[in-house]
Amino acid sequence: MTIATNQRPGISVTSGRLGALLDKLLAVDLDLEPISSANRESVPVVAPAIAVTDAYDILHAAIADLRNCIHEVDGMMNLHDAASAKVQ
Repeated sequence: MTIATNQRPGISVTSGRLGALLDKLLAVDLDLEPISSANRESVPVVAPAIAVTDAYDILHAAIADLRNCIHEVDGMMNLHDAASAKVQ
């Protein structure tokens, strides 16, 4: 079940979309964790190029999703502000 994060009509940023975005970011974290300097002990890890490429692709998609969510919320806020200004 999808619960809207904002009750104003027209906003399609839902908990489901935000959950999917979080899943993408967690996938990137899991892909890159083995090569993270914070998790390395004394043995250097060489990451396969495919793992880094896959992580980049997921990160790129997550950034696009986040940008779209922000634009939707910002656009609705601007419409709401414009409507409020007309009422006053």
